[in-house]
Parts: sequence; structure tokens; C-alpha cells
Amino acid sequence: MALLLGGAVFVGCGGELQAPSSALPRIGSDGSGPGGRDRPDQPDQPDRPDQPDNPDDPVPGVEPLRFACNPDGPAISQSLRRLSRSQYESAVRSLAEAAVGGPLSGGDDQQLADAIDSVPPDVLSGDEDYPTMVQAVGQSHVDAYQDVALAIADGGAAAAAGRCSGDCPGLLRAMADVAFRRPVTDDEADFLNSALSSGDDGDDLSRGIQLLAQSPDFLYHFEEGEDDSDEVGAFELANRLSFLFWNAPPDAELVQSAASGELLTPQGYEAQVDRLFASARTRTALHGFFEAWLELEEVPDMDENNDKADFAAFAGDDLPGPSLDQEMAEDLLAFVDHVVWTEDGSLADLFTRAVAVPPSAAMAAIYGVEAVGEPVELDPTQRAGILTRPALLAYNQAVTRPIIRGTLARVRLSCADLGLPDMMDDIQLGNQDPGETTRQKVEDLTEVPGSTCQGCHVFINAFGFALEQYDALGRYRSVERVFAEDGSISATHPIDPVADTPVDGEMRRFESAVDMSEALARSQDVERCFARHLFRHSFGRKDDMQLDGCTLEALRNDIHQGAPLSEVIRSIAFTPEFRRLQEDYE
Repeated sequence: MALLLGGAVFVGCGGELQAPSSALPRIGSDGSGPGGRDRPDQPDQPDRPDQPDNPDDPVPGVEPLRFACNPDGPAISQSLRRLSRSQYESAVRSLAEAAVGGPLSGGDDQQLADAIDSVPPDVLSGDEDYPTMVQAVGQSHVDAYQDVALAIADGGAAAAAGRCSGDCPGLLRAMADVAFRRPVTDDEADFLNSALSSGDDGDDLSRGIQLLAQSPDFLYHFEEGEDDSDEVGAFELANRLSFLFWNAPPDAELVQSAASGELLTPQGYEAQVDRLFASARTRTALHGFFEAWLELEEVPDMDENNDKADFAAFAGDDLPGPSLDQEMAEDLLAFVDHVVWTEDGSLADLFTRAVAVPPSAAMAAIYGVEAVGEPVELDPTQRAGILTRPALLAYNQAVTRPIIRGTLARVRLSCADLGLPDMMDDIQLGNQDPGETTRQKVEDLTEVPGSTCQGCHVFINAFGFALEQYDALGRYRSVERVFAEDGSISATHPIDPVADTPVDGEMRRFESAVDMSEALARSQDVERCFARHLFRHSFGRKDDMQLDGCTLEALRNDIHQGAPLSEVIRSIAFTPEFRRLQEDYE
């Protein structure tokens, strides 16, 4: 089935009522165990007009499942992983600094930055939810890697030659240790020394540096283990730790801990975990995880339609500047930082806290506050957590997008597999009938009983309807204004955020966006889904429901108990899977 929405074709997603597929199992929704830190059990829903006859009945076809945990199960096979683009940039800078003997400056730094800019971005596709999972390598990568190698050599070979002191082979070997993120073998050193044959130290080291910067050991995460163990070796463990928390190669102290064997002792390992995790570099690196989890790259260019009369009239004094999309993303990350690191908040707190740290006057105005760059409490009846942040509500039109908003909550944050079409972001409602609200138009198009669309939208729309309390700039509202193309107001309608939808396999009524956020904060689907996202980012691969069940269940349990999210993230380093050597490469 296909529908035409304002010029865009919307392909129906499946026919019958669909529950999350078995590939995305749901852990039991029996309500056992605490509901998290200071969170009461979900109350029974009072009887209301139009409420389903029995709101406690499970949704047809939804089978509660648990992560299977078999600690004696086999290790999972995994493809040889290349460095993500951001990891590659950090590794390149480490090698360049090893070549020049210190931080880069001036023209050398700019030349290297320009070369790094030519490296293709990590394009997410299919099951690749995070840059750490992307493995695609094309000719554009090969060409860019060569350009970067030349830039490192151009900026570093002469400086390195000046520091040889008669031992260029020794200096090149030291640079190789940095590049490979482990001590090189004698055979590898002999091969590298074959580049030192022209008699000109600068030319020789230039060739050696280019060899290092294009070596598979530099570009990929190679792990072989030691002494027939099923765990990674000391230097491989150092790499895992550093890339997990800093998204960068190990520093000198971590390398020394690996070299001495201290990292393989319980006390030494915990000391290094604590040191790395306490660094500000961890908070900065984890921005990458939260940006990808919340899909902040999808925030549109908010000033794109400033010249359109309807959008300009809709925005009024809040007409977007050229950087508002970036400010919206910064605002959400500042909120995450405040909840996770300043308040030691849980996952539930990310869904419920009514606080903001506006990075600009424009963002403060959207919230209706004056404070900029500092935490400010918001009206808890109007704002609650991440889903009420402008970055996840924004659209550069005078109308909202309930379907897109609902899809984020149902699919991205709850891991429901609804088989949605790839062109979801292209859906537009087009010019609005003044006699209809946005909600009514969406209902007319997607909730016709027995239609193909209804099967998916019964799971999606309610979240979007609750979020109709926010306009396309993310401003709270109680009335929807309908604008004509000339900018005049053609109608106003009261917002109706009340909607029914399944949550954890039971029908739930949302009275407001805050009510919806509180329901998701208690949702075991959301807890399990976040555990899967954190796993994928941390291990750089798709999770396996059976083979990874122990790690996933441990993460889910900590989240469910209301543990601080920072501790949940830190706990990754103490899971058996984190130290386990992959069985082989696919």
C-alpha cells in the first residue's frame, strides 16, 4: 500500500499487527524486581472513557523473552575491525606526534588536518548503529589513507631525522610501537629497516613513516592473545580500555602498565580503569555514543526555510539562526552530561529530569528561561527528559512530524522491529487543512481500521501524539496554530496529547508527554534496548541474543536496579566478554 503525503510517497509497512520480532527479544514484563532507584511499580490504569476493556491484557503476539545467559558458551566470531574515523584521527595524531617528538603546530598541523578531512565518514547502514561497527572500505579510503601518510611524513620526517642521533632504526622502531599500539617484533623491525637504505635520513624516515601509517596493524584492531589463552594479551587489553573510554590509542602510563604486567593484575587493572574513566576525555569521547544513540545528525538545518512566510510567522521572535541545529545538539548533550556526570543519574533520570543547560540565548528562549550555560530547572509539568528536548522535536517547517517523533521512541529507544520503510525521513504532511489538527491528519492517513498502515502505526503514533505538546522548534504549547502559506493564521486547535499504545506488552494510556516519558523510564523494553545499544557501541559489533546474553543481562539488570548510568558504562570493562578473545575472524 502507498500513500501520498504532501508529495512524498509513504509505503505501508506490513499489514497485520506486528510485535517486536524474535530478533529483538523482549525480557519478561512481569514487573518482578525493583522498578529502579526511587521508582514505584507502574500503577494500574484507572478506568476512563474509551479505555480498552481490559488494559492489562497482553498485546496479541507479544511474547516476553529474556536474554539467555550461558557463561560456558562459545566465543563469538567477528570480522576484523578497522578503526572508526574518529579513532583513526586519534591514532594518526599519536603517530604524527611521535614523529616530531611533541605536539604539532602551525602549518604541519593544518596540512595533517586537511588530509584527515579527506577520509570518508563512517556511514551507518543496516545493522551498523554506531561508527565503531562500520567496516566498509573503498578506494576513497585507500586514497585518503595514502594522503594522510604523506602528510605525516612531510611534517615529521625531517624532525625525526634531526632526533636520530645515529640510531634511525631505533627511532623508527619506537614510532612503530606507537603506530601498532604494541611492541613490534624483531621481524617487523627488520622489515621496517629495509626502508632505511638511501643514506638520507629524512627520505628514509619518510618512507618508514608512510609504511607505518598504511599498515594493517595501524588501520585495524588486530588481536591474537597470548599463551593459548582465551583472553586478550596485556597490550590488546590496554587498547580495548583506551578505545572504550577515550576512543583513542593508549597513553604512556597505560602502555607502561601493560608492559610491566601490572595491567593483568586485578588491582592494576582496576586502577587503570578508574584513571581512564575519571578523565575528562571519557566524557568527551562518550558524546559520540550519545550522539549516535539519539541520532543527533538528523537534526535539520533549522534556518533553511526562514524565507518562507508561514515558517517565519510561526517562528516569530525565535526565527532560527544558522547554528541553531548545532545548538540544539549541544543542548541535548549538555543535558546528558549534567544528568550522567554531575547528578550520577540513572537511565530513568535521562527520561524524566526537568532540567536544562541551554548553550545559547536562542535555546534558552525556546525553553522560556534566561539562564545560559548553567543548569536551570524547568517546569516538571512541561518537560521530562530527553524526549522533550528540542533536538529530538525539531523540524524546519511550520508543522510537526508525529510519525518521526513516534518512530524514535518506539524503534530507536525501545528496539521494536516494525519493518519500517527506509524513506521514513522523507514523509511530509504537506499543506494542512485548517479544519484538522496535525494529529487528525495523521490518524486519517495511517489508522484506518484494517489498512496496511494501521499495523505499524498502532505502535508508533501514540508517542508522536503525546509529543504534540511541542511545536516544530521544541517550544511547549497547549494550542496548535495552523498557518497559511502567506503567514496568516488560518485556524487554532487545542492540543490533545492523550493516546493509548502498548508498553512492555500491556496497553498504556498517555495523558501527556511527561506521562509518556515517565512510562518509558519504567519500561523494561527501554532498559533492554539501551543495554543493546551500549553493547554495540562498546564492542563494535551486533549483539547476539544467545552468545552475548550474559553481558546483556548484566547490563540490563544494573539499569533496572537504577544504577548510575556512569557506573553502567564503566561496568563494561569488568564483563568477562570485554577481556575475551574472539574465536576467529569471519
